[in-house]
Amino acid sequence: MTQAGMTQANHGRGERQCTATRKTTGARCGNSPILGGTVCRYHGGGAPQVKARARERLLAMVDPALTELSRLLRKSKLDPVRMAAVKDVLDRAGFRPIEEVDVTISNIISTLQARIRRIDGPDDNLEV
Repeated sequence: MTQAGMTQANHGRGERQCTATRKTTGARCGNSPILGGTVCRYHGGGAPQVKARARERLLAMVDPALTELSRLLRKSKLDPVRMAAVKDVLDRAGFRPIEEVDVTISNIISTLQARIRRIDGPDDNLEV
């Protein structure tokens, strides 16, 4: 991305920016575009056909990313930049590791009871 394509909010970090312009000022929109798209949800990124094309663009990058991943894994020395790019493409296309967090009321209650016991000492009649 060129320097002209970045807003002050991006501070030159190379973040993607919506390509639409504001009607009132003519300046580029400072929002991030939808994944795989070029515009934010306020400038048409929420439209079903735009979402479908963005998804198609992301999925078109999956096969080349997997080919590159295979090539990288066969090399004796990994290229961290290429590996990060492959991981980013796969993550954006929905192929990321499953992350599960066990948040149940019984876990929360038992954790709180254990903390209270550490502070007050053991109490068999403790109820939360």
